[in-house]
Amino acid sequence: MLRWSRATLISVCVVVALCVPVTSSIARAAEDSPIGSSASALTAWATTAVGQQQGECFPWVRRVVQAALGIVIGNDYRLGYLQAGAVEVTPQAARKGDIIQIANDANTTPSADYPGLHTALIVENEGGGRFKVVDSNSNFDGLVRVRNGYDPGAAAARYPGLSFHIYRLPERASGAPVPLPPASTGNTPGVIPIGSAAEIAADGDCLRVRTIAGLSGGIVGCLPTGMRVTVTQPGPDVDGYHWVTITNGAISGWASERYLRAVSAIQPAPAAPVAVAAPVPLAPRILSGVFPPRGIALVVFSGGTDAQLLAASGCPSETASFWVVQGERFVQLLPGVTIPIVNAEWRSTFPNGIPANTALMGRCRPLEAPSAPTPAVAPPTAAAVPTTPSVTADPSSYTVAEGDSLSSVAERFHRPNVSIGAFLDALYEANSLTVDSILRVGQVLRLPT
Repeated sequence: MLRWSRATLISVCVVVALCVPVTSSIARAAEDSPIGSSASALTAWATTAVGQQQGECFPWVRRVVQAALGIVIGNDYRLGYLQAGAVEVTPQAARKGDIIQIANDANTTPSADYPGLHTALIVENEGGGRFKVVDSNSNFDGLVRVRNGYDPGAAAARYPGLSFHIYRLPERASGAPVPLPPASTGNTPGVIPIGSAAEIAADGDCLRVRTIAGLSGGIVGCLPTGMRVTVTQPGPDVDGYHWVTITNGAISGWASERYLRAVSAIQPAPAAPVAVAAPVPLAPRILSGVFPPRGIALVVFSGGTDAQLLAASGCPSETASFWVVQGERFVQLLPGVTIPIVNAEWRSTFPNGIPANTALMGRCRPLEAPSAPTPAVAPPTAAAVPTTPSVTADPSSYTVAEGDSLSSVAERFHRPNVSIGAFLDALYEANSLTVDSILRVGQVLRLPT
């Protein structure tokens, strides 16, 4: 067993006692340092852009920092700060000029894009975890605003996996700050001709290519600054941006024209000019989920009409049914039913079509082939006639049991040569029912013949 002398133990205790305050002082140094010119320069540069359209929040903060301090923050939402020499401070010690970054620590790469990801510059610490901040794109419109009472803890708590960090950058080296650069190439919508070449100009970041026009579109790829693409189709103005479709041969989709820079087209050989393919519109489709041959599926629809939803699902109209959740109830669409009142609530919910990225449930079953005719059977002799009463093969009524619905009754009793939707229409009419009618256990329903 190792035995330490009394002198050795005393020496160890002295070393520990000396190291603890030194380590603590290093950890507190950033928080206790006085507010320098860097903080004032940052807030001054940031507030000059209030009311201007500067695009997404993180690239804008990076531009402000480079203009005011001459410091380049990397593209990573956490490592970018640390590599630039920033230190993390507590919310209590945060002050003017510090930067709030909300992100998922498990995914801070430049291509990260998920709800709740946000960057803001502190103008004043209001106490209690709240701050006066200046930021861009807080309303998904690319505008810079000053906001009071911003609570990053509450903002991060709205989404699972998110947390926030507050970073303090080092003082700027001597020298006057450089002028604030423009947000981007600042293209006027439609200045890049369709079919021409363009270059990604995403302020050192990558340009996210999406499934539909708008910030809500799913990301199919992230193309780096400097990459050449071809603009293939004009698009709408959504979320404060003008959108176009682009392709680099491997990735195609919607992107903001704001982050594209027109370049000179490559001159084709005189004998063989290059023909530009006509743009192919992106048809409405199921973005995620699959309809099984039988059973219920949860899918996300890209948006469109009821007919386009049916076509995207691949289901027969006679057997298809879809639901969306509105508040605490389900709203149903039965494409094969022609009675207007059956789908009236769905049509009032979506008077202008189904919005983009709508989550819904659906059921799809293949059509049943008509049953083969029953072969003729010789009549039995008198002795073979059964004495018990026969069971009617085609009943004219049905008594409602626990768990029944009109849809389930129609599915059970519809004729082989009649679709479920058509039988359900007739079931409504035969019993004078409406879409608001409620079945009761023991209720007798007339079955259409």
